[in-house]
Amino acid sequence: MAYAYKGRPAAVEGSPLLSVEQERKRNAELHLELKAVTAENKEIDQRIRLMRDELATAYRKLRKQVRDLEAVRAEERLIAEAKTFKSKLPPPRFGGPEGLKAATEELMAHEARNLKLSKEIIANGPIHGTWRRYEAGCRCKACRGWRALKSTRYRANLDRREQQAAA
Repeated sequence: MAYAYKGRPAAVEGSPLLSVEQERKRNAELHLELKAVTAENKEIDQRIRLMRDELATAYRKLRKQVRDLEAVRAEERLIAEAKTFKSKLPPPRFGGPEGLKAATEELMAHEARNLKLSKEIIANGPIHGTWRRYEAGCRCKACRGWRALKSTRYRANLDRREQQAAA
């Protein structure tokens, strides 16, 4: 009786069955083919990993470019909105080049009369609602309000320091 195994169909009558040596040879060939396919599979897996890494890097680069592009588009929209907003504003009453020129002319006219702005402020004395005006003896509403605010702040700071010392 000839050698046969389960995975292979039985030989048809009249055809010679393979001998044990022939089966061993075929098994060795299949084993070599399996090694070659396994090595090729490993090589393909490595190439796939490299391609995935390259693809991930390219994707990250592309996403960064898309974000940068979106930022530029948003800036363009904001600039366009600012331009339209500025165009809707009425012309300034004071300020701008015209206002600066008018202020310069006013200052020159004031100095031409030999008047100094600092002398006018000093002549009027300290403004109301300051410690200098309160110490000078003024008890107007602004000066009394300043004194009350100063007193409450002083008391709050004192209480806070006492609480911190107790803690």
